[in-house]
Amino acid sequence: MASMQRPPTWGGSMLQRRAQFIAILCAGFTILAASASGQNQPPIDQPAEQAGADEFGGWSSNQIVVRFRRDWLRQQMPMTRTQGPNRHAIATAAISDELSDTCWAWDVQNIRPAYPFKFGNPELAKKLGLDQFYVVDVPQGTDTPAMTQMFRQCGAEVESAGLSVVGGIAAPLIPNDTNFGTQWGMNNTGQSVNSQIGISDVDIDAPEAWEIETGFSTGITIAIIDSGILATHSEFIGRVLPGINTNDNPPSTNTSDPNGHGTHVAGIAAASGNNIQGVAGVTWGADLLPVRVVTGGGLGNAAQAAAGIVWAVDNGADVCNMSLQYCSAFAPPLPWNGENPADLAMLEMAVDYAKAQGVLVVAAAGNSQCAFEGMPPSNVSFPGKYPNAMAVAAITNQDFQWFSSATSASGEGPEVDVAAPGENIWSTRNNGGYQFNSGTSMATPHVSGLAALIWSFAPYLTDDQVRNLLTSTSVDIGTAGRDDVFGFGRINAHAALVNVPAPLTLLSSFPPSDSIDARQPSDIGGANPAGWDTIHLMFDADPTGLGAEDFTITTDPPVTNPTIQSVTVLNDTVTIQLDGFIPVEAWTIFTHNASGQSVRLGYLPGDVNGSLQSNAQDITSLVNAINGVGPILEDWSTDVNRSNMTQSQDITTLVNLLNGAGSFNVFFGATLPN
Repeated sequence: MASMQRPPTWGGSMLQRRAQFIAILCAGFTILAASASGQNQPPIDQPAEQAGADEFGGWSSNQIVVRFRRDWLRQQMPMTRTQGPNRHAIATAAISDELSDTCWAWDVQNIRPAYPFKFGNPELAKKLGLDQFYVVDVPQGTDTPAMTQMFRQCGAEVESAGLSVVGGIAAPLIPNDTNFGTQWGMNNTGQSVNSQIGISDVDIDAPEAWEIETGFSTGITIAIIDSGILATHSEFIGRVLPGINTNDNPPSTNTSDPNGHGTHVAGIAAASGNNIQGVAGVTWGADLLPVRVVTGGGLGNAAQAAAGIVWAVDNGADVCNMSLQYCSAFAPPLPWNGENPADLAMLEMAVDYAKAQGVLVVAAAGNSQCAFEGMPPSNVSFPGKYPNAMAVAAITNQDFQWFSSATSASGEGPEVDVAAPGENIWSTRNNGGYQFNSGTSMATPHVSGLAALIWSFAPYLTDDQVRNLLTSTSVDIGTAGRDDVFGFGRINAHAALVNVPAPLTLLSSFPPSDSIDARQPSDIGGANPAGWDTIHLMFDADPTGLGAEDFTITTDPPVTNPTIQSVTVLNDTVTIQLDGFIPVEAWTIFTHNASGQSVRLGYLPGDVNGSLQSNAQDITSLVNAINGVGPILEDWSTDVNRSNMTQSQDITTLVNLLNGAGSFNVFFGATLPN
């Protein structure tokens, strides 16, 4: 500490020391009288070893923060300051030797208010004790942790003293993976990778995104439909699920990776991050579902890939990564004649199967080897070519199109959706190590990993919402707007997470939740339809994009459920049209999957008093309502014969129902009590 060679006492006489201290205290402000008392602050913990003085996460070496006791502050009033060269102050109160000696020992230069302005709400400020806090300035490089301890010993004046913590702009989370500096696609600083010098910030902004979400232990599953995965690689320990090999006949459980392609892809999407080794995936904790659809040489047919998609969907995949390409015609020497192989139809149906169940299929746009001579100019491969799959193009670390990345052909629609890093990508290898690879195969798992990261952060989103986030937050490169080379642009993980919409909240329903329709569902009079088959759900925001897959219908007790025939959205309301009426024997429960909120509806014939059975009291309530001596009853609770009003015929019908008469069932075993 720079000032410890000063004398042990600060100034000469007590009066001189007091005057010197008050001069410093008055140099920055006029002390305000106050009345409230604050609470003692707990001691400041010692700073973490990894951050030191004047470093982010450490402490300031040129100031501390002191909270003076309120009663002592009041004693310093009034105070004046002379205009002489020494600026000594005249005060009426004493200052302790401990405080004066401490200020001298540490070469205190100034003591100023922590809030150097008038409070807009002075009463609240005094109540909270804001006016008791002061900043004590000392020379840069002072041992402020030791200084803080000495100030705490000045108990007559000091209520608490603490270090001034150094923070700042929320810096990106740079993981400690040993090869992370090579992963330009995650964080491009302009570094040279394989002799290719990059352009700063031509990346997916992964470190900025990881400040928000890293994807650890979230239960999101990425199916790697590829050549298998080395499950024992240190980047995947405990996260590779049992998979399938549809390339074998019959299919087997051998999902080892003799080729290495699938392992490399898996590392880009989901290698463990911040584990002091290797690389970091886009998401760090997703489960990996290996689906092997090619041989060790990397070959397989579209039918095997289609089977792999369907199996992955049926076994819990949230995202299907397909760094694969199947050409749009037979290769030479067969000429292009407009004919597609039959198994490509299977592949499209498999993609549609995934989409219908809310699974996002992300596929490589393809490399140029599919552009055979004599074929049409479009060389976007299957399954990326299908509307229900996202096609990913590859870019370089300078934001150029990777030389072999497929593009959409003019007039064939928006086949390329987004672009992602695809050249010189360092990732996991099937021998337990790491290697470079290039291609749209490498670009694709950047998108799959980001989709999983988004779902980790916001599991309530639909696949359409995730896809929209991926495209709408991409950085536009190339031709302005969407183009056939880069689609909507280079994906941006940080922008995607920042723009995640808030979850929908189910506010109400019609009929209202817990409503009981007491009308006889079999339509006694034969003139009216029977039962509820249309339910309206009202949300707090626009529910556009919700479909049948976003709702679950259950019954309690379990009976045969109706199924959803259609879902329509108008303003804030979702209308669910069923394929039949809700069952009579049980509660029917409609659950919005994302929020977990439910409404339930049921039939209880004439259960006016809500006792879950029809009894004499219900009949009495009906009679009183009809005679005008009781409360008006809701239509769906009492109109047994569906005449749109409660009348005497309803009572007769209900009595017959309770006694088991008529050609209809007695629901819930309801009978008149003895």
